[in-house]
Amino acid sequence: MQSRPFNLLLVEDDLAHVMIVKSSLRNWSDVACLLYTVNNGEAALDFINKRPPYEDSPIPDLILLDLNIPKLSGLEVLESIKANDQFKSIPVVILTTSRHENDIRACYMRGANSFISKVAEYSCFKELMRSICTYWMVHNQPPSPRGIGH
Repeated sequence: MQSRPFNLLLVEDDLAHVMIVKSSLRNWSDVACLLYTVNNGEAALDFINKRPPYEDSPIPDLILLDLNIPKLSGLEVLESIKANDQFKSIPVVILTTSRHENDIRACYMRGANSFISKVAEYSCFKELMRSICTYWMVHNQPPSPRGIGH
């Protein structure tokens, strides 16, 4: 069990999906998790780079990134994160409605750590979120946060 909360950044413009993620994490005691949400690609990069209004934001331990977001696409955000030596070790899970092979390939070519297609049914999506979080928060062994970010 880690001594500090797990910082999860959700980049999602669909409010219903944001609410499902929040609901999935609520009352889950396996790991203390702080969920941060932004609804567009520009805000995601501002958050990660601690630009206003996110100067006090933590470096995320995991980023859940939708592909179809405003301002900058998920692919552009992913490419920017993975091109930056400070942030490229942050795991990025693509969480999208797309099932297109071209999207999957493009994400992995840009350094995505996982590509998951959203499921439509509420209970299945909620269980999917719990599975993702269990893997990344409990079972995955990340590198030491020293040297990551600012």
